Amino acid sequence: MICFLLLAIGQDLKLPAEVRGEVGSFVTILAETSGKVVKFYPLDAGLSVFPPALLANTKATVVVAAQPGRYRVLAYTAAGDAPSDPVLCTVVIGGAPPGPAPVPPAPNPPAPIPPGPDPLAMSIRGIFGGLQEASKAQMAASLAKVFRAVDPATVATLGQLEAALRAQSRGIPATAIQPIRETIAEHLRSTLGENPELVMDEALRAKARAELARVATILEGLQ
Repeated sequence: MICFLLLAIGQDLKLPAEVRGEVGSFVTILAETSGKVVKFYPLDAGLSVFPPALLANTKATVVVAAQPGRYRVLAYTAAGDAPSDPVLCTVVIGGAPPGPAPVPPAPNPPAPIPPGPDPLAMSIRGIFGGLQEASKAQMAASLAKVFRAVDPATVATLGQLEAALRAQSRGIPATAIQPIRETIAEHLRSTLGENPELVMDEALRAKARAELARVATILEGLQ
């Protein structure tokens, strides 16, 4: 499996799929893991996470929201240089329904929907806002340069593209802005593929060039 700038995943981490609470009440999220510390990041505006230094349990967090709704929390852990896969938990505040009701199929094809905000950019910005790393803006700028420096036209396979990205990122600490790098890695796997032996034809090169530029632009806009 191609990993794109990430180290091998080797840690287990489980969160409840959903926890519930009332508006303004403290809601606890408890992780199950062999890791010693779990990092939690809110992905949706309106949910506040307690500073981890104020909590005795390093595998738990406490969240609170002033408005009813459904809020996502991302978490990960690590042991040495082996990070876990990121895991999501949904916090339901104020009796919000379990999920959106299914929409029956329209009798006629719907009109095209105008393009909206980039979901990848929204996800990365949400994670960036929750990071407590003092150098997160500098690390994001350095990572943007990595994606600007690699030209898919110079590689023959998807594995070589990964190797080129890894080579360019050697100066960035392996644990720097880790949740953002995991999100980018998952996005690239889903859009470009996971087979390192996949040949980079012109169509895939064009797609890879567009995705690398997209990621770089998002990272350059983080402050």
